[in-house]
Amino acid sequence: MKKKFFLLSLTAAILSSSCNVVNTLYPLSENKKDFLFKKELIGKWKEIKDSSVYYQIDTVAGENKKLYLATIVSADEENKSVMDTTYFNARFIQLGNSYFIDCQFEIEKNFLQRKDDYSQWLIARHFILRVSFDGNDKIEISYPASDELVKLINEKKIRLTYYTVGKDDYLILDKPAALRAALQESEKYSSLLYKNKDVLVKLK
Repeated sequence: MKKKFFLLSLTAAILSSSCNVVNTLYPLSENKKDFLFKKELIGKWKEIKDSSVYYQIDTVAGENKKLYLATIVSADEENKSVMDTTYFNARFIQLGNSYFIDCQFEIEKNFLQRKDDYSQWLIARHFILRVSFDGNDKIEISYPASDELVKLINEKKIRLTYYTVGKDDYLILDKPAALRAALQESEKYSSLLYKNKDVLVKLK
C-alpha cells in the first residue's frame, strides 16, 4: 500500500511504502472512557526521513477532544509539484505502559478531495500504530509489521484471527477486547513487530 494511506499517524500508517501496517476490522475500543486526550499530539509535524511529508493533528469538536483529525500532506507520486491531502480520524489509547493510535480512513472527506478509486476502503479498516514521546516536540511512531504478526498468529504465540485480503494484506477480525489483549501480549515480541519506525518533529 502507498504510504499516503497509512497514518499519523500521527499519525498514520503511513510512511513507508515498504511497510505493511496492521489493519483491523474493529477498533481498539468502543468505550469512550478508554480514549485519551494528549495535548502533545496537537500541531503540525514533519517526518525526519522524508521532508516532503507533513502532518497536521487537530482535535474534532463534539468528541470531548478525544477524536483527532490527522491530515497528511505529501507530494503526488506522479507529479511532485502537486500535493496530495489525505485525512484520517484517530483515537489515542494506553495499553499497559505503551500508547497506541487507532486510525481510520476518513472516506467522505477524502472523496471530496480526490478522484482515486477508494473501493478497497469501503470496509472501515482501522490501522494500529504504537507511539512514544520524546519531550513535547518529537514523536516516534512504530508500525506493527503485518507479516511478522501473522507469523506469530500462525505459531499460536498471539491469539488473533485474520483474513487474507490480498498479497501482504491481512485484516485482523477480532473484536476490541481481544485486540487489546493481543497487543499487550505482543510486547514480548516487540523487536520483531516494531522494526519499522518513523520520527516526527513538531514545526514551530
